[in-house]
Amino acid sequence: MQLAAILKNLGLRLFRLMTQEQAPAFLNYTDNIKEDRSFILKNYENTTDEDLKIFIKKYLKK
Repeated sequence: MQLAAILKNLGLRLFRLMTQEQAPAFLNYTDNIKEDRSFILKNYENTTDEDLKIFIKKYLKK
């Protein structure tokens, strides 16, 4: 999978967001949190995967 395709993949962006938010601070792995959260908020309504939509809504409400 090419990088451009990965960056457009909602599920992978969600996984990266979740990973960065849960990573220990000393790892300094926080560079894409705002970008990923923004991408997910703008695009999750367009997915046809209803389970993913429900999961995203629940996760982002935390």
